[in-house]
Amino acid sequence: GRSIWLVVLAAVIVAAAFWAYRYLRHPAVDLDALWAQAEQDFVSGRYDRVDLALQRLSRLRKPSPLDYMLRAQYATARKEPEKALAELARVPDDHYMASQARLMAGQIELRRDRVRLAEEWFRTAVKLDSRLIQAHRELIYIYGMQLRRPELNAEFLALSALTPLTSDNVFHWCLLRNNSWEPGEAVATLLRYV
Repeated sequence: GRSIWLVVLAAVIVAAAFWAYRYLRHPAVDLDALWAQAEQDFVSGRYDRVDLALQRLSRLRKPSPLDYMLRAQYATARKEPEKALAELARVPDDHYMASQARLMAGQIELRRDRVRLAEEWFRTAVKLDSRLIQAHRELIYIYGMQLRRPELNAEFLALSALTPLTSDNVFHWCLLRNNSWEPGEAVATLLRYV
């Protein structure tokens, strides 16, 4: 009987030592605080720290939609648009950040003069959240460049329902509704779209 108790006691001591070693080597981490610090580091331009935090987060948990967003922002800052788009595509449509992810994807595509894809992303963002002002503004830019008057009018109407239009907004809306279009200034931009 005594030897059984000694074996059990030894097993308990070994298990306790193992868990103590593991805890001291990998102390409990507040993952939300780690993510928040990584986001703050991103905003502050401390990209080396962002990279380390993202690597650590990926070791400690399955990536969340917010992780995908931060990874996409980091990839965009590093001028890696394909990687950013891949991360943004991982944000599910039912997540509250989905509309922002689609908006960001559209902005990445617009910077690459891939207007058809940008428009699709912006339309999806508006479909997910019709109150997303920046997505409406981006669509207004695209439709204005292409002089797509019916779509342009619809977007200005949607925008005016969400926020007071600036005098520049009203001027451009009226100008594009009533003037003939001279594409001379827009030709270089439009050629990049093709």
